Amino acid sequence: MFLGVWLCGGPLQPSRGPGVQVRAFPVRMPSGIRCWTVVDDELALIHDADRFLRELRLARGRAESTTKAYAEGLALFLRWCERGGRDWRTAAEDMGLIMLLLSRVGLRSPGCTAAICTC
Repeated sequence: MFLGVWLCGGPLQPSRGPGVQVRAFPVRMPSGIRCWTVVDDELALIHDADRFLRELRLARGRAESTTKAYAEGLALFLRWCERGGRDWRTAAEDMGLIMLLLSRVGLRSPGCTAAICTC
């Protein structure tokens, strides 16, 4: 089900606290256009991710499925940063680690204890 209102942006908190889960979330704007954003487990908007996804969908004209794929990727990246104690703004220097973990563990390995698992 799509959210009936559009959420707008502001600055991203560097850390939302231990154990906070972020995920991709579908949105329907008042105009009827659908896109995706990233929210935490209390449905609080992750503002910088939202701003980026909104720009993709509205300013660049990307498809809804594109914003969904990007939102899912951003949520995974932000969870990895949070669980590893990384600031998302500087985590690019460790990007090889998330790629290695994804290649070895995957996204949904049963019983996984790696920092990036979504299970």
